[in-house]
Amino acid sequence: MEGYASRKFVVTMTGMGLGTLVTLVAMFADPDPAFYGALTGFFLLLGAGIGAYNWSNLRESQNGSAPR
Repeated sequence: MEGYASRKFVVTMTGMGLGTLVTLVAMFADPDPAFYGALTGFFLLLGAGIGAYNWSNLRESQNGSAPR
């Protein structure tokens, strides 16, 4: 149960929830087709942010300090 309160878990789940919410809103709103190109960029940026955050936490747990 302790693992579910970690910052890494909260950040990852918040990002995934935000992505799901944006996708559902877009699905029901029937936006302009150009929106889906922007949505792809949004998901790439969101995924890169989550990945970078988790990578930083991994390095910190291995070295005792975050990479600079």
